[in-house]
Amino acid sequence: MARILITMLGTGHKKDGKYKMADYEIDGAVYRGETFIAHALAAHYKADKIFILGTSGSIWDSVYTVFGGRDDDTNLYLYDKKEKDDVKKDDLKSVNAVLDDFTGVKGSACFLVDYGLNDAELWNNFSQYLQISEHINHGDEIYLDITHSFRSLAMMSFQMVQFIEQVRRRDVKLRGIYYGMLEYSGKNGGVAPVVNISILAEIQEWTKAIGYLKYSGSASMLYELIMGRNGDIDKKTAGTFLHMANCISVGNIVCIQETVKIIKNRLDSLKESNNPIVAYISGDIEDFVNRLDYDNEPDFSMALARWFGECHNYGMSYIVLADAVISKVCHVKGIDPDSIDGQDEAKKIIKAFKKNEGLKQFAETYYTVNEIRNSIAHSTGRKSLISDIKNLNIYIDSIERGFKELDRQKSRGLL
Repeated sequence: MARILITMLGTGHKKDGKYKMADYEIDGAVYRGETFIAHALAAHYKADKIFILGTSGSIWDSVYTVFGGRDDDTNLYLYDKKEKDDVKKDDLKSVNAVLDDFTGVKGSACFLVDYGLNDAELWNNFSQYLQISEHINHGDEIYLDITHSFRSLAMMSFQMVQFIEQVRRRDVKLRGIYYGMLEYSGKNGGVAPVVNISILAEIQEWTKAIGYLKYSGSASMLYELIMGRNGDIDKKTAGTFLHMANCISVGNIVCIQETVKIIKNRLDSLKESNNPIVAYISGDIEDFVNRLDYDNEPDFSMALARWFGECHNYGMSYIVLADAVISKVCHVKGIDPDSIDGQDEAKKIIKAFKKNEGLKQFAETYYTVNEIRNSIAHSTGRKSLISDIKNLNIYIDSIERGFKELDRQKSRGLL
């Protein structure tokens, strides 16, 4: 495990032979006379590796001297190259060496990026971040500094940490996103407070978790975030979301329905959370629960089938939709839907609906849906995949109308 500081380097401005300096306050400790914040952050958090991104016009000469470089010729060479906006990758080998000496660990590196004036330059910068990702291993801790350089680089740095976690599948920990508030130093005795704005990353994680729940049915990420609140929410409530994820994964309809009820009864613990993010997203969770909150199995199954379709889980949608029809017929006729005999009896009744003008379309839609359902469940190699997906909502609407017609005919004693 390594503590890695990723920082951006600006162009600076020399006056009387020196770059402008600032005082920074990090966790109550004040670091005075710093040319740029990375030196203070690296010292404060005892970074094992430092990755610096800058343009060919950034103050690489200052990095060399601030981190311990003592060769005047090297410093002057880097300054001249910087003034000509002509720093090359090989020119930064001397900077890499002093960074390694400063940390006492091999592996620090400098990366040249473009100014980001167009898509081509932005994509080139992206490729540099890809190179950085190759230097990051499982278990590493990342400290991200976004104080200097261009805002586009700051935004890309933040996104790349997410990219490394999600795409590169590195189990890394973002320990902080740091910004030196130079604009506030005048109100703080000339000292710029260094603020950790990693709440941005946390908000993004919660946003993704809610999205996964609402649009794919995955509640495992929500469970992990809730458990990470260190007791802010009781473990039973958090565990319910993990149980929901497991129920959806195996397609257990009864289990999903029961878990929806449990979550509904525990919404208050989310609404009353001390974490404003949790309290706020409780409304999204409530909306999700409400759309599936049906007491009877047929109506619940219909809502679940429509939701699975919206989540592009078409296979489960068809399976649940076909079962919903059997469940509804059993419910209307007072038949046990959980017994084989009851299900067989329901199928006979559906067949008879072909002679019922009001329910003929309902029966025909069921047979079409059931054929698709069987091909999915038994992998029969049905050839109409695209049309099956396209027609799913049409079938759902048709069956919902059939449900209403069933209820109407029952209320009039026609069944």
